[in-house]
Amino acid sequence: MNSLNVDSGSILNEQQKLVDLALIYWSLKKYSNKLINENNLEEKSRPLKSNLTKFENLLNSFNVKIIDYTDQKYNEGMNVDIIDTIKSDVAIPLIKETIEPSITINDILVKRARVIKEINRSENE
Repeated sequence: MNSLNVDSGSILNEQQKLVDLALIYWSLKKYSNKLINENNLEEKSRPLKSNLTKFENLLNSFNVKIIDYTDQKYNEGMNVDIIDTIKSDVAIPLIKETIEPSITINDILVKRARVIKEINRSENE
């Protein structure tokens, strides 16, 4: 009888493939939404949005979750890497933009988000 031998290296390789797929999906969705909105293509975008939903559902079937922090309130306990800080007139610290989202597989963080934080001009940082 054949037994299935799975070493930790191949599991990590498969996990990395899921992370890569999730990042590709997130990027496609982010930039297609930008193009759709900038060019008023809402009526023509149904097939694209439908396929992106199918792509997301497939990722979800593997328990892959993508977390985009854009426009969320920032707090010190967030599990993100801040790559830049922008000062403006915001009342509370926010995530201005998610450069790369967090990825979880089976509710375990496998990739930290990379974000740009926005703070009030008067804050020292």
